[in-house]
Amino acid sequence: MNTSTDKLDLPKSSAWTLLIAAFIGLVSAAALTLEKLTFWQNKAQGLETNLKCDINPIVGCGNVINTPQASIISGLPNPVVGIAAWAIILSVAVFVLSGVSLRPWHWIGAQIGVFVGLCAVFYLQYSSLYVIGALCPWCMLTWLVTIVAFWLVTARNLEHFFPTNRLATFVGNWFPAIIVTHVLVIALLIFARFGTSVFA
Repeated sequence: MNTSTDKLDLPKSSAWTLLIAAFIGLVSAAALTLEKLTFWQNKAQGLETNLKCDINPIVGCGNVINTPQASIISGLPNPVVGIAAWAIILSVAVFVLSGVSLRPWHWIGAQIGVFVGLCAVFYLQYSSLYVIGALCPWCMLTWLVTIVAFWLVTARNLEHFFPTNRLATFVGNWFPAIIVTHVLVIALLIFARFGTSVFA
């Protein structure tokens, strides 16, 4: 890694956005981990498993937190994986803002990470909407920041690794609109599935 404050690996606004997204993702993962521990503790003590994030019959952690989809990797709770993953992305953003020029393999690793994260989010979105039939607030916040992180890192890597490619240019120029469109599609799918019940 070379240190230089002359030119950042990401535009400063993108680097700050990535930092904020990673911080929100880390907080969400930590909060969901605590909710998971509370769920297990209440269940072990024979108490009601209602959680602080249970808002209504559709929106709440309790309906989601103990499903098979909540532990994708060999029974390891998703938010525990999320804490590690978001800590790495947070570190990338901090390095960039500090003027550290990361090597290409760092960015390739970050790309693999955000791509795997987005694939996991797609699976969890489908499961929440069409299998479980419930929405976890902390999970939805994680979906949002994963989408943001994916398109920020992807736009950066396309621009640097394929500077003359038309797709790279398009994504680089329009990634804020792409992020908004991506989020709106998810919001429309949620509304189509649950309607106004999410606000009940």
